[in-house]
Amino acid sequence: MRKTWSVKNIHWESLPEEFLNGNWRKVSYVSSSSRLVTEKGGIYMYCVSIPNANNKLLDQIRTPIYVGISNNLRRRFKNHLRKKEILEMAECYGNKLTFLFLKIDPYVKKDIQNTFEQPMIDCFGKVVNKIDSVKQEKRVIEASLGEFRPI
Repeated sequence: MRKTWSVKNIHWESLPEEFLNGNWRKVSYVSSSSRLVTEKGGIYMYCVSIPNANNKLLDQIRTPIYVGISNNLRRRFKNHLRKKEILEMAECYGNKLTFLFLKIDPYVKKDIQNTFEQPMIDCFGKVVNKIDSVKQEKRVIEASLGEFRPI
């Protein structure tokens, strides 16, 4: 499983215009930020920069380490405040952990999984995410070796 950014153009070309130029919002990973997160549906990313770095140039380096979708972004943000994987990220990255979200209207789960979430996972890899958004069809390879003959 790849845990890094993709180097395949096809992945980056699959990101829709709305993802690239949409009206993204950013909040800090603290409970008081929840009121700033919409209750509408959309996509989100937890992004981090280098912990303990006070260098302004290094602080500009940001990478998504968890991506997802939700029909209620505020509820998802609040749920993640207690989620083990996110708590571990917060312990490591502290105030370098941010929650970015983009409202998608209309919110149709299957469409958003295919159009946004899976391309995000394809581009950024699965650092904390454990599964693909869209289940990939498994290919079955069948073969036969012929008749068994002792040598």
